[in-house]
Amino acid sequence: MKTGQNPIGDFKPFRLSNGLRLRLRRDPSLPLASFQVWVRCGSVDENRPVAGIAHFMEHMVFKASPSARDLSRIVESSGGVINAATQHELTHYYTDIPSEGLDAAIDALGQALTEPQITPEEIEKERRVIFQEMARRDDSPNAVLWDKFMASIFEGTPYGKSVIGSRKTLSHVGRRHLVDFHKRHYTASRMVIVCAGDFSERRLIDRVESAFRRIPKGQRESNGSGRRLFEKINPPIVLRRPVQQGYIACGFHTPGLSSPDMVTLDVAADLLGGGVSSRLYHRLREERQLLWSVGANVISYRHSGILGIFAEAPLNNLEESVTAIRGEMDRFEKEPFTEAEIQRAKARIRSEWIGELETLHGQASLIGHLTTLNQERLATNYLQDLDHIKGPDIQAACLRTLKDKPMTVAMIRPEKKT
Repeated sequence: MKTGQNPIGDFKPFRLSNGLRLRLRRDPSLPLASFQVWVRCGSVDENRPVAGIAHFMEHMVFKASPSARDLSRIVESSGGVINAATQHELTHYYTDIPSEGLDAAIDALGQALTEPQITPEEIEKERRVIFQEMARRDDSPNAVLWDKFMASIFEGTPYGKSVIGSRKTLSHVGRRHLVDFHKRHYTASRMVIVCAGDFSERRLIDRVESAFRRIPKGQRESNGSGRRLFEKINPPIVLRRPVQQGYIACGFHTPGLSSPDMVTLDVAADLLGGGVSSRLYHRLREERQLLWSVGANVISYRHSGILGIFAEAPLNNLEESVTAIRGEMDRFEKEPFTEAEIQRAKARIRSEWIGELETLHGQASLIGHLTTLNQERLATNYLQDLDHIKGPDIQAACLRTLKDKPMTVAMIRPEKKT
């Protein structure tokens, strides 16, 4: 593939009669299709007394509706896959299915999302399931650390809330809360439907129109780019867990998806902690042997994001490791990244980006995610923007993001002996 070439292909844009956006890419090379529904709705849209309700709603769509149970049977009997996920800003429903089952899957998913049957019996059943998920998360040091890190770096903003919520908040969620949440957020103005694969375009549009026409239009929302959602940085958080090693999460605020620095900061994160040749790995693990593992990446939301560094280290090296990471964040100013470093980082990012698009599911997911957040341009122009990035661009973006900025830190230590 030529440098800068768009690997995703062309997704044709359509709109349903209620305003719901539709993106289609026909690929008849295999008798398969990925059909996805994206909703701009997640934990950032919740009221704190019922935090976790967006994820709860995802469970109810799949479990409470007879049509959803039919959908699971249809998909699984044909060898397909069906699933969903809730994030801070989005809820994602998808099925990857042989083409012959696509019509039935669209009908069933349309009914499930339009009129979920939210009954008290199913609510209690799914509440218990989510409580079990919480227990599994509590057993994962990385999951616990992530939640505390996000709560600290985004304190006082919607992004600081855990997507799964808590036992206390979910104990308060009842039928009225779920019905109201669905009515307010599951609207055409917040939804995008994507399909990639083997299908008849006209037939699919008609089918989707029929299945989703009862979704209410809702209110059109602005992208809201440029909003600052944070002002303060908390002191380091130290958690105690039954662990045999230390876990570290630290990071800095970054701009949101619409920022011109977005792709440049992806390169900067890869240079810092994207592989065995990255600076953090080479200097802190190989040369100084402070850490067992370290990595860095940028996580971008609509209005903000983070450049995060995550590491595992021997217990007696935790404080020194944090100090060393902070030092490497500042070192770039006196020691700019070399052209060889930059080209390696760009090659890694390009390879990962193209690798994600090798499947119909990956193509549909990228378009769905970014279109729902009103950033569709990134899907088609990312590699072109990547190719244009030079050393001075990285230096300038790092200065804006890192120089003289406080670093949020969270770590896990073993439980104290009694």
